[in-house]
Amino acid sequence: MKRIIYCAFLALILSSCGGDKGNYSTDLIKNDLSANGKEKNENAPRFKFESLEHDFGKVTQGEKLTYSFKFVNEGKTDLLISQASGSCGCTVAEFPQDAIAPGKDGVISVTLNTEGKKGTLHKTVTIYANTYPAETILHIKALVELP
Repeated sequence: MKRIIYCAFLALILSSCGGDKGNYSTDLIKNDLSANGKEKNENAPRFKFESLEHDFGKVTQGEKLTYSFKFVNEGKTDLLISQASGSCGCTVAEFPQDAIAPGKDGVISVTLNTEGKKGTLHKTVTIYANTYPAETILHIKALVELP
């Protein structure tokens, strides 16, 4: 009986952990043909971002701010993004759903909703992909002032 309750609880927890999912399973980030997440693979896709952080500066509370993080796949195989998770509900990321071929570029758009926020904000978006390393963290900052 305890096992059934445990399995039901585990299933409930796992089904509630959504996030922005791509068309690819997170199993791909451990694919030995691309990146296994533990050791460097010379054939793995690689992100090359123009910048890993963006500072919006001073903004007025209630604004929705968006920044586009541009990147190139510097690897030798297709880059597949499986998920992009914001550090809180006020941070949402949109990412390419299709594979990014070697040498091609892409954009990850991050939106920060400052409604109900004030002071210095530092939020992150974790990108899960078949790259080495398997996780890449983008940073956004803003100084939110009252209207």
